[in-house]
Amino acid sequence: MLEHKNLIWEKLTQPTKDSQDPLWLGQVYSLNLPSDLRLSIAQRLGWMGKKGWPIIKSLINKNGVQSELILAAGLSHQSEAKKWLLSLVNSNQIYKLDILKALSCWGADLSVSFLQKILQENSQDFLLAGLELLNFKAHQLSDEILLDLTKDLLNDFREPIVLKTIRILQKRDGSLIIDQIANLALGASESTAKTALIALGCIGNIHSVEALREIERNLKAGERKEIVKKQLAMQYRKT
Repeated sequence: MLEHKNLIWEKLTQPTKDSQDPLWLGQVYSLNLPSDLRLSIAQRLGWMGKKGWPIIKSLINKNGVQSELILAAGLSHQSEAKKWLLSLVNSNQIYKLDILKALSCWGADLSVSFLQKILQENSQDFLLAGLELLNFKAHQLSDEILLDLTKDLLNDFREPIVLKTIRILQKRDGSLIIDQIANLALGASESTAKTALIALGCIGNIHSVEALREIERNLKAGERKEIVKKQLAMQYRKT
């Protein structure tokens, strides 16, 4: 078994004919192999796209749902793979996070109702995966819908969720979103406030500049006020 495993690793790490053959990869894949080796095989198949997906599908039929095969399905970028992953979201709680991560490249194709449901999860990991999906979908949404999807996340007690949400919102320049980001600059934690201020600087339109000036007027001397001054100094004078 050890010799067999080492031989597979050797072929995978070299540009051999076998390592580029989806049929060979499908033949050597086995649940008896170590997880890191199974993952490497699955990744290779996923990267092969249209050529790899039929083999991935056959491995799923033979071995059942496995974490590395979920990843491979996502990497393949095949529409049939997307349908399969979506069919698993509600029926497979064990690998649900893996499924959401695998779906990330199709975020723009997902419905608002689907994203809304994911963004109501309690788990931080699930929410971060959902925000990654939203990141691909956001450009298709109005400011009002985007804010409706993220309003609770901006008030979440977990900083990574708030920060990721701000970074998605900062790609927009509407006044409603700017006002929402500006609200975080005064009462939030230092890290969140800093991210919000930098986001306003990145937006860089008339409304965001005015928001920064208003924040500056309401801040006492300190680190936040220095960040505001720096962001204002970087702006082209648009007002």
